[in-house]
Amino acid sequence: EEGGRPGDAGTLAGQWMPYLEHAMRDYLNDERPWPRKMERKVKDALKAEGERAIPALIQFYGSQNP
Repeated sequence: EEGGRPGDAGTLAGQWMPYLEHAMRDYLNDERPWPRKMERKVKDALKAEGERAIPALIQFYGSQNP
């Protein structure tokens, strides 16, 4: 599945990039619970692209409308 659907970005949509970087690390380190729908998509991206997926994911979530 390419991209995302409306509602997939949830509470991360449109957040400030430094916040998203911190939040993503917290999710990946199991220090905060994953938003609904997000965990599988992020882990699939990491499996396909490795760590280089993280900046792209941060850009995706930050570019969404809140």
